This record gives sequence, structure tokens and C-alpha cells, in this order.
Amino acid sequence: MVNEKGSPPLSEDLKAPKYTELFNAVTELRNKLSQLETSRPTMETVSAPTVDYRILPDVGTAIWTFTGHESSAQAEDWVSSVDGLAQVNQWPLRHHLLYVRSHLSSAARSWYLMQDFLVWEDFLKGFRKAFVRTLRKADLWRELEARIQAPGEPTIDYFYAKVGLCRSLDLTFNETRDYVLEGLRSQQQSDWVFGRRQTDIDEILGDMREWERMRTQRNEKFDSANPSTAKLRQPKSKPPAEPTNYRPDKDVVSLPKTSTDAAVATRTPSSEMSSSQATYYCYNCRAQGHISRDCPKPKRPMKCTNCNSNRHTVKRCPTVATDSSATAPAADQAYRADATTMSGTSKNPFIKTVYVNGRPVNGLIDTGSSAVLIRSSIARECGLIVRDTVCPLFTVGNADAPSTMTIGEGDADVTIDNQTPQLSLILAVTD
Repeated sequence: MVNEKGSPPLSEDLKAPKYTELFNAVTELRNKLSQLETSRPTMETVSAPTVDYRILPDVGTAIWTFTGHESSAQAEDWVSSVDGLAQVNQWPLRHHLLYVRSHLSSAARSWYLMQDFLVWEDFLKGFRKAFVRTLRKADLWRELEARIQAPGEPTIDYFYAKVGLCRSLDLTFNETRDYVLEGLRSQQQSDWVFGRRQTDIDEILGDMREWERMRTQRNEKFDSANPSTAKLRQPKSKPPAEPTNYRPDKDVVSLPKTSTDAAVATRTPSSEMSSSQATYYCYNCRAQGHISRDCPKPKRPMKCTNCNSNRHTVKRCPTVATDSSATAPAADQAYRADATTMSGTSKNPFIKTVYVNGRPVNGLIDTGSSAVLIRSSIARECGLIVRDTVCPLFTVGNADAPSTMTIGEGDADVTIDNQTPQLSLILAVTD
């Protein structure tokens, strides 16, 4: 049956659900969904289990061996690298400690064998306490002042080392820039970079690398355009045979000094060879064909034929002077003494007898020197207390590379011609 409007009649049995029934049905559906979500990872774990740790092929060479003699920064870098490598590969504790033990030596290995670590955090704490020291600002300032570019050191290595020291002291950009440029070995590079305008650290490094690029290009261009042609001229003609009465001590003479070197030749009678066909003669090895400057053999040591000393020649031998003066008359001895004194003072008036702590030594008075130097052997003989100090010494005309380095400094009482000058410090150098 249908009603007048054509729609089916409503059944009296249909009832709307209550709110509590709907709430209970939604809660039941949520519980079923949560059970399905929790059961899915369990099935995946059973089907494809994960690996607890991994070993890289080059793990043995990824970290260098730590000895315990490194600086605090190097020690922190080493332990951070080991910790990061262990976390990436998800090593358990036994792999942590075994890897560390295989990369320790010397004092660090001895320290490790005396410890007993139960967790990895104990090792990190103990390692940093033993080898990573907190530097004081005074030590950082001294290291910053002493840090300069070493001979042959790449500019980029020096740059980042100096910038790291500046950042550890919280210096501003302008202060960092000044300290970096002060330590550059090339004065031209420092002046060129200083004349340019930079706004950050990367621009300073960029200007330094740009200067090196231009210098390399100029050197290649000008060296190829002007090759060195200074070579020793060898005689074209074959030297004639020597005469039977040839005596090197009388026939060897030295020609006038030229722009290359003082040539040495042997003279033979004009009937056998003209003066234009001279033979080169070496004073060092007594051979023909080259001069002493180009001699391939080691330099002949100085030796006195009278007393066999290697400190002087026979002309300056004191034994010869003593023997000859012993048999001479008194007037002749007095004349020779005066002549020797006059000749000694006229040759070099700046060589004086200097008394260092009451001990006489030979000294050279250099009016243009900015420091007082003394040999280490003489310093020990004179009883100087030398404090370890390393300082570069530069000579006139060579401001890029130091000629030598000091090994210490000290104080002493110095007397020259009964005068006691006021000296601040005496620098000791090697013999």
C-alpha cells in the first residue's frame, strides 16, 4: 500500500539510535584501528629485521693514531671524530672501546690500559679530563702573537689557523684582519691585501688567493721571456800537453776578476802556446778544466802546513811568528810588535776584545745591528744563563725569509775598551 502522495508508509518498528549507543560504536571502531596499527610494525620486524651496527670498508684509516702529545684542539678533534664515527655505524660499547684501543699509542695507550670503562660516556669524560686542557687567555694571546706563516707553508693553512686563534679570543673583524696580515711571510702580499676593502673573512682569503694567482702567472711569463743565460764558458780547443818543467806553485796565476768569477789559468812558454789559449785550473782539487767555484769535489778544508791546525793558514800561524821573533834582535822584535799592532788595527778597527762576565772574547762592533748576538758555545763558556726564546733574525735586503733563528736570550756584563755599554738583552745563536 501506498499513501496518497505515492510514498511507502513509514514502519512503526524503525527507531533512531541513542547518543550513548553511537558513542560506544565509535569507541569500539577506534580500538580496532589502534590494534591494527600496533600489529603492523611487529609484522614488518619479523619479516625484515634491522642491523644493529655497520662496519665501513675504510674504517681503519678514517681516524689517525692518537699519542697524547698533541695539542688540546687536536685531542678534542680526535675524540669527536671517533664518537661521530661510532654513532654513524651504531657500534655497541665493546666496538667503541676496541676501536679506540687500536688507535692509541705512547702515553695515551698507557693511560687507557690503566682505566676501566663501563659506559662510553665515562671514556669521553676521562679522555677530555686527561688530554683536553682549557687554555687561558694569556696562553692564547701568546700563541696568537707568535703564530706566523712558516717558510713553505700554504697560505690557506696559515689563514685558518690564525683565524681560529682570533675567534677563540672573540676578536672583532678588523682586529682579526690585522693579525692575519701581520703574520704573512710576503710583505708585498700583506700590503696588497691591506689596501683592498673586505667585509668578511672569506673576502680576505679570496684576496690572498687572488694575489698568489697573479704572482704565479707573472713568474711563469717573465721567467719564460728572460731565461737565465749565465753559464761558464768552457774552452773550445783542446789544451796542449804540459811541459816537463811544469810547477803549479809558480806557474799558476789568477787573472783579473770578472763579472762571473775570478778565473784561474796556467801560463806556458810563448814558444809552445799563446796567451789566448789559457787552461782553467782549480785551486780546490788542483785539476784542469774548471775553476774552484764550479768544482764538484768537496771544499778543501783550511790547514796550516806548520802546525797542522785547521783554523788558520801558514801565513797567520802564531808559531811561525813566535819562532822568528825569538831569534830576532830586540829592536827588530819591538818593530815587529808595533807593525803587528798597527796592521791589526788598520785592517778592521771594529774587531775588539770584548769582556763578557770578565772573560775575554773576540767581538765585532756592528753599528747597524739592532740586537747583540753571541754564539751558544761562547755563552756557555762565559757562564750566561740562557732562557729559551725562538726569534727570527733578518739581514739587510732579505725581509721575506729569516737568515737564522735565536735559541735563547740572557743578561751579561759586557766591557769594551774599559767601557760598559747599557745592553738590554743578549741573543744566543747557534755556532
